[in-house]
Amino acid sequence: MKTSYEKTYEKSRILIMGVNQVEEIKQRIAPVYNEERLAKGNELLQLAKQSMIAQDKEMIEASMATKAYHEVDEQLHSVLVKIRKAIRYFFKNDEIVLANMHINDPIPTDYNGWKALCEQVMNGIILFPIVQQKLELIGINQEMVRQCKADLDKLDQLKSDAARESGEAQVASEAKHEAFDNLNAYCIDLRECLDLFFEDSERQQLEKVGIIVQ
Repeated sequence: MKTSYEKTYEKSRILIMGVNQVEEIKQRIAPVYNEERLAKGNELLQLAKQSMIAQDKEMIEASMATKAYHEVDEQLHSVLVKIRKAIRYFFKNDEIVLANMHINDPIPTDYNGWKALCEQVMNGIILFPIVQQKLELIGINQEMVRQCKADLDKLDQLKSDAARESGEAQVASEAKHEAFDNLNAYCIDLRECLDLFFEDSERQQLEKVGIIVQ
C-alpha cells in the first residue's frame, strides 16, 4: 500500500509532467509559468523523490543499528539476572561471595549503572573459580562469560551507533517534510494557475493527461 507521501508524489508527478508534455498547455500559462518556472517544478519533484529514498535508507539503517544494540543489551540483562539468581541459591550462606558479586545490590535502571554492575559481576565470576563451577551447572560456562565481557566492551559503541543512526534518520525525515512542503506549495499554485487559464470545456485538455484542477 502506498504511503501518503507516495500518493502525493504521484499526484504531483502527473500534474507537473502533464503540463510539461503538452505544448499547448505550456503556451497558455506561459505568461505566469515560463520555462524557468516550469523547470523548477521538475527540480522540486526530483528533490521530493530523493528525499523519500534518503529517508527510507536512513530509517532502515537506524532500525538495524537499534536492533543490534537492543539484542546485545537484552541478552546481557538476561544472563545477568540468571547469574544473580544462581549465586543467591548456591551461595546463600556465603557472605563473602554475595558481597563480591554485588548480589544484594539492586540492578540499576539507568544504562551506566546496570552496565557497571554487569561488569563487576562478570569480573567477579573470573575471580572465584567456585562460582564458575556452580554456574556451569546451569549452562553458563567460561565461554559464555567471556562472550558477555566482549559484548560489554562493544555495548557503548552499539549504543552510540544506534543514537547516531536515529539522529540521521530524523534529519532525513525533516528534509523530506521540507521537500514535500515545497512541492505541495508549487503544485497548489500551478493548479490555481491552470484553473484560471482553463475554464469549462477547456478542462478536457487537462484531463487528457490526468490533470484534475479541482
